[in-house]
Amino acid sequence: MFIPIKRLPRLPRLVDDYFHDYGQVREFFDGDFRDAAAYGRQTERTLARRIPREELAAILREQNQRYGCGPRTLGNIEALEREAACAVVTGQQAGLFSGPLYTIYKALTAIKLAERLSRNGPGKCVPVFWLASDDHDLAEIDHIVLLDKDNRLEEVRCGMPSGEPKIPASALVLPPEIA
Repeated sequence: MFIPIKRLPRLPRLVDDYFHDYGQVREFFDGDFRDAAAYGRQTERTLARRIPREELAAILREQNQRYGCGPRTLGNIEALEREAACAVVTGQQAGLFSGPLYTIYKALTAIKLAERLSRNGPGKCVPVFWLASDDHDLAEIDHIVLLDKDNRLEEVRCGMPSGEPKIPASALVLPPEIA
């Protein structure tokens, strides 16, 4: 089912202009997502930058191996060490059960865009998704909203006690009934 973006309620003017009158917002963006040549120009600008690739790759390799990454991830990290590789980078703050659905959508979009740029660009493009696990705003991320059996919204919280000292999301230990 296709839902036109104009049908979404409370759409900010910036978003509406981005999709329907790009000339109004051009100054805020590096290129129009509908313009295939814009991706090429951005890739060229990215590849022209001097980046400490070996250091970047070493950090990514160590972090990803710590979490049991697979060979494809290691191959992508190795590609980033080479001069002709670029990355599609996106991320999101941590969230209970992966957070909002758009978190998964953002990660999948980065993967698909990197694949497309690899096919059409000057070299390999790899997806990079970071998780802002140092976020201290636990009240914002300690819950999810689901539809109940009567199709009503129901909020489920993980049970953080109020007054909890400010700790990063990565240090949060979920109670047994949630974990």
